[in-house]
Amino acid sequence: SMPAVPRSEVLSLYKQLLRCSQKFNLYNFRVYAREKVRHEFRRNKEVSDPAQVRSLLDEARRGLELLRRQTAINQMFSTQRLVIEQGLKQF
Repeated sequence: SMPAVPRSEVLSLYKQLLRCSQKFNLYNFRVYAREKVRHEFRRNKEVSDPAQVRSLLDEARRGLELLRRQTAINQMFSTQRLVIEQGLKQF
């Protein structure tokens, strides 16, 4: 049987995805990306089969690469922050 995936590996990927999701210039994109990451990890938190966990992590890594490309493209077309965002320190 496959060894269990270290919790630190899962948390590291989760944090990387959340950090990357916050690089979008547009507030709506940031919120959507952050909530999508949270939802996917929450939805799969009960999965305990190591093979299935590895498969989900591979999928999440592919998602991270896609997110990195999307945020890089988004930053090339930088926009002014929306008025609503000016006071939002957590974003």
